[in-house]
Amino acid sequence: MLRNKVKVRSIRGICFISIVLLAMAGLNCGQSSRLAREHRHNESAVYQIDDSRLLRDYYLQRGERSKEEIYFDKDGSFRIVGSFDVQGLYELRGDIVCLTYPHTSQKSYFKVDGDTCIIDMRSASDYCSKFCKRPFFKDRSGNVYEGEFPPLRRNIVPDKTTELIASITDEKKLFAYYKKRSHCELQEFYFQTNGVYYTRSIHNFQEGSSKGDYQLRDDTLFLQDWYSAKTASFLVDGDSCIIDLQTRYDLCNSNCRRDTYVRDDGMEDQESHISLKRSIRYPQIASASMELERELVMLLNSCFEAIAQEELFLSANLSETEFRMKPYFEIREPIIEQLEMAGVSMKVFNANDLEAGWSLIEIEDLDFTESSFQLDAVIEYDRRLSVSIGFEKLKGEWQQKRMAFSQ
Repeated sequence: MLRNKVKVRSIRGICFISIVLLAMAGLNCGQSSRLAREHRHNESAVYQIDDSRLLRDYYLQRGERSKEEIYFDKDGSFRIVGSFDVQGLYELRGDIVCLTYPHTSQKSYFKVDGDTCIIDMRSASDYCSKFCKRPFFKDRSGNVYEGEFPPLRRNIVPDKTTELIASITDEKKLFAYYKKRSHCELQEFYFQTNGVYYTRSIHNFQEGSSKGDYQLRDDTLFLQDWYSAKTASFLVDGDSCIIDLQTRYDLCNSNCRRDTYVRDDGMEDQESHISLKRSIRYPQIASASMELERELVMLLNSCFEAIAQEELFLSANLSETEFRMKPYFEIREPIIEQLEMAGVSMKVFNANDLEAGWSLIEIEDLDFTESSFQLDAVIEYDRRLSVSIGFEKLKGEWQQKRMAFSQ
């Protein structure tokens, strides 16, 4: 009998707690609904950007099964109500609204479009205020949601303009638009005065994009992606190009006087100039560092040692052949004479060497950074052999990562 009374009391306690929790949840829902109603009737301007654009205090995105509401307050706070409820602080940069979520480093970015909508910069879909002129949302059953509008996927690619963004010196200037074009790649960069950039790329018919903040320090651009930890650096060159510090290829604007790109079918792209791989670091340009020169010699000898051990090279019986190397920028006679191929010292190439039957090494490209080394070269003996070999520095030690041959 006592056990039955305890069970009854336990059940009553559980029921009471459940009723209280449900009441609290209902109260919270009621508060959210009341908050939504209050804001829906208001929808006033929080900030006037210019004559045609302003940020309102309420926007909504309606889907087939759910909706999401965003509230902005003049004190710099925001609230999102929908599949999750979150509050935080926002910052307005020109026409870009940056939302920072509490206790995390995550952010969201929206573009203010006119006086009726904001566009999610990640999904490119929009959120509308009651002032939107589009037809109300209608679900598959035909139900109409008055005052709520269907989202549209928007074009968030900025206009191609010749606007001057910043003057670094009289000769060096950053402009709003740059472009690179090749037979398999298209890359565009858009810079805005509010410190925001947008890039669009098409590579082998695969399209991608990136958006984020940029900083200009002297003549170097630092680009931070909004949705990842990726960063990129570019060098502003004159008033016509920016140079990717990783790939060394440049992107140009309409100030460039270089020939324009011609497609394989003979059609000319008058908006695109031929992209060049630029000389921006050692050994393409001089360095006063002896340590850098010693490291270069060590890496080149490591490359030639690895090449000499390959079966394709061994089968040519070149173990005692004396190789001649063509000078390559700062790789001249003092450095070449420190290099060896299969234990035999190299000498500098001259015009008569090929006629005399000497084997030749010619560097086509060499990229040398603090953490990576990439050599592309041609070896000529009784055949022509192209080789590509790379090293990476891991925990202070250089390690070979890749090597490829082609004939």
